[in-house]
Amino acid sequence: MNHLYYIKNVKYMVWHKFSEQTPVKPECAAESIDGMVRVEPDGTITLSRFFPSDGATGVIDSEAFKRSFFIHDGFFKLFRDGVLDIKWLPVVNDFLETIYREDLAYLKKSSWWRRLIPLCIQNIRPKYCHIGVDLFSEGATKPSAERKILCAPPMQS
Repeated sequence: MNHLYYIKNVKYMVWHKFSEQTPVKPECAAESIDGMVRVEPDGTITLSRFFPSDGATGVIDSEAFKRSFFIHDGFFKLFRDGVLDIKWLPVVNDFLETIYREDLAYLKKSSWWRRLIPLCIQNIRPKYCHIGVDLFSEGATKPSAERKILCAPPMQS
């Protein structure tokens, strides 16, 4: 009898392996238990192909926020697996805002209609997101917050 195994509440997946330089520089490399995320002592985080994300929590998902929430989710996977010290949480949350601001600025330059994005969105929204993760993200660093692998009923042949 075959069963289908799946993860609930996954909206996005990394399609190609992705690396980004970050300010999180642990003493030794940290890799998630499933091998999907790794951060090097020089601060480079790597997300493997098919790394899942549930997207931005509490804000509207947008192109400008995708890179920041994937990186943020990658670090949180390392926290939940117990391979990265929680002392890095404030640095990770600060970096979320930095990446978000970079991507907003890039998208604004990339097309004429994006230049119409009000300054309040460009300046307030990243700070609002940062405050949100500072206030509410610590619970997501605990192993109990890990997505569960579920099993569907037997498949019909």
